[in-house]
Amino acid sequence: MPVTVTEVRKEVVEFSHLLGTTSFGMLVKRPEYTPKPDALLKPFNKEVCGRDMEGWRKVWSV
Repeated sequence: MPVTVTEVRKEVVEFSHLLGTTSFGMLVKRPEYTPKPDALLKPFNKEVCGRDMEGWRKVWSV
């Protein structure tokens, strides 16, 4: 029996593949020709990766 995918769900799945993840949080293999989103190209620092607790609070206290 075929499964119908809503337009919104289709967009979420396509965007998830660009990020290299699925909606279930599992990693998927990114095709080599797919450009990475800008967010993944930012350099990692304490605010981005939250290595110390102060940086972690800054990142996640939105």
